[in-house]
Amino acid sequence: MHNAAMSVDHVLIIGAGMAGASAAAKLRGAGHAGGITLVGEEQRLPYDRPPLSKEVLLGRARGGDALILPEDFYRKERIDVRLGSQVTSLDLDARAAVCEGGARIHYDQLVIATGARARRLHVPGITLPGVCYLRSVEDASLLSESLHAARRLVVIGGGFIGLEVASAARHLGVEVVIVEQAPTCLERVMPSAAVSAVIGWHCERGVSVLCNRTVQVIEGRSRVESVTLDDGTQLEADLVVVGIGSVANDELARKAGIACARGVLVDTRCRTSVDRVFAIGDVASIRDASTGRGRRLESWDNAGRQAARVAEQLLGRRIDQDNPP
Repeated sequence: MHNAAMSVDHVLIIGAGMAGASAAAKLRGAGHAGGITLVGEEQRLPYDRPPLSKEVLLGRARGGDALILPEDFYRKERIDVRLGSQVTSLDLDARAAVCEGGARIHYDQLVIATGARARRLHVPGITLPGVCYLRSVEDASLLSESLHAARRLVVIGGGFIGLEVASAARHLGVEVVIVEQAPTCLERVMPSAAVSAVIGWHCERGVSVLCNRTVQVIEGRSRVESVTLDDGTQLEADLVVVGIGSVANDELARKAGIACARGVLVDTRCRTSVDRVFAIGDVASIRDASTGRGRRLESWDNAGRQAARVAEQLLGRRIDQDNPP
């Protein structure tokens, strides 16, 4: 991994989420005078995702209103934003991204910020109406409507998304059961004392939490009616939300021959295995120097910090040791 720090001409950022938008803004803010192109698959300008599982579900805000940067920012800062555009391949030798339809975007430095998608559950009945995921504005809008009409919700997965959805549902008076396959919720991301406090808060508000359980089948005639667990327990439900983690959108990098391992492998400076190519945000998997394994840090804070580190490097600035997450 050997991206040399230098002043660059044109920076292409693939992925118009928190990480991508932050990288564009921080480049301009740090004094980059060259071209910046930001490419995103969605038709919307970059927006914040945290409100999707909070205010949007409660009907207090609309997902599309939570823009990361004002609409006129991109015009004022001369950032070329291309929405509804999918990059299908990378020509690393020519330093070009090939878009659907064949158009090519040339770059001097490339930042991959393609994010992650919701991990899918594969059990019988998963395609029934009333089974939802939460990742995009459209997901949040649909789930918000469903929550306001629901009586019994089963949340599959006791991570941040699952617990936030459960909290919103209880606020709306919906009965909630969380099903988690691990011995406890939030096992991978929080210390036990904090987990106990968070789960205690939910239980005090009427949420039922079932750990060490997996879903075997989701049943219903025209839409979801029940969820059956591995121990035979049958939970009534007219709405199911699946929140079992995410999968890095690393296919573009993998196809180009960039080293990946459950995400695009990067060092602590977000440099990939290919010169002039960086990866940041949810798609980036930080390689541990001692084990060689990668670890993704999926958070709003991490996306912003990595964007700042890449911007400073591209402008030839000194990079201090990164703070722990």
